[in-house]
Amino acid sequence: MSTSFSDWLPVIALVVTAAVVIWFGVIRYGRRSGALAASMVAASLNVVCAVGHVGLGGGHLSGVLAKALRGGGFDGAGAFKYDFHFYSLILLGLALSVPGLLCLLQVRALTRGEAHAWKITVGLALALLTVNGLLIPASAGFSVLLASLAGGNLLGLAAARRLAAPRHELT
Repeated sequence: MSTSFSDWLPVIALVVTAAVVIWFGVIRYGRRSGALAASMVAASLNVVCAVGHVGLGGGHLSGVLAKALRGGGFDGAGAFKYDFHFYSLILLGLALSVPGLLCLLQVRALTRGEAHAWKITVGLALALLTVNGLLIPASAGFSVLLASLAGGNLLGLAAARRLAAPRHELT
């Protein structure tokens, strides 16, 4: 059973809506706390990257689990069986959504320009870029989208670092 773009449209709409709502919260919080514009831009790009990964990675994970609970097999198998293929699909969903969730948790500190949040977010964005970059030959659709979100997040973090050094440097 193949899925088309129209099957994913509700998931994409939900991800975009969540990103916009959280983004407005970042802008509101940044203005209230007197954050620098560069920090707010980096935090905003981080929100888009994080929500995209949590939404699409969570969608992947829920789709795999739903198929397994219905008893359907993978790769043409008639019945479900716990094997490496199922295990790897679960790990892929976790590898996409957990770093995205951790990026989302760093948004407030990133808006404030804290160095530890910047370092954590760069590491998570590099991990997401690596996972998605390795997936591009296997499935070019959403892997390219998610890799470009992670790459854009890294570019935004690098620009924010150059424009406004974090206020609380770690020694």
